[in-house]
Amino acid sequence: NGDNPEMVKELCFVNNKQTLMDFIKSKIEIFYRAKDIKNKNYIKITEQNLLYVIQILRNFEQNNQNLILIGKEYTGKKNLFELACFLAEIDIIEIDNTFFFNTKKTRAQFISQIITPFLVNATHRNKRSILYIPSSVTVSYVKETVIKLLDYKEIINNFIFIDIQNYGEITEEETMDRLSKNISICFDLIPNSEEYTNIFSNYPSIAKSSNIVY
Repeated sequence: NGDNPEMVKELCFVNNKQTLMDFIKSKIEIFYRAKDIKNKNYIKITEQNLLYVIQILRNFEQNNQNLILIGKEYTGKKNLFELACFLAEIDIIEIDNTFFFNTKKTRAQFISQIITPFLVNATHRNKRSILYIPSSVTVSYVKETVIKLLDYKEIINNFIFIDIQNYGEITEEETMDRLSKNISICFDLIPNSEEYTNIFSNYPSIAKSSNIVY
């Protein structure tokens, strides 16, 4: 996006709300061009929406980078999330139900086609990445895999997730450091839905490790 990520980080903690909103508005056209978005209403420029983007950006800079987005469907929150990731220079790895429905993917295929590229991006490419999981994804092994992703040591020790030797020279210490800095997980949930209840009731480690954005 042409900005120094450190500058974006500093702007996140500016107390002047108008300065922050003006900055985000100035980047929307750049975002459209970069993503080849033709619909100029993809981002609705309202004060509430701009503040939502600021809230996400600030969460990215906290020690706990995982997110749970809570809101109704068709409110544009995913579009705002994409804009925040663009400004923070974070790659989005998205899971959607078409991945599972088309060929009934197995857990091993899910790991090799989604999770391994996600981890390689974060470690060997040293690129901040976020795994985005919409509320429509209800496959149980996705949640179980995400729980394992919260434990960086388990990723290191479990070569089902990432075989370090296959992707060039990188030490265990470097891998651990990059995982802690570069990987985040985002669940997009509809309030009071079955999946909302499921996450908070059956997967407390996910809820505890995530910042909640309304």
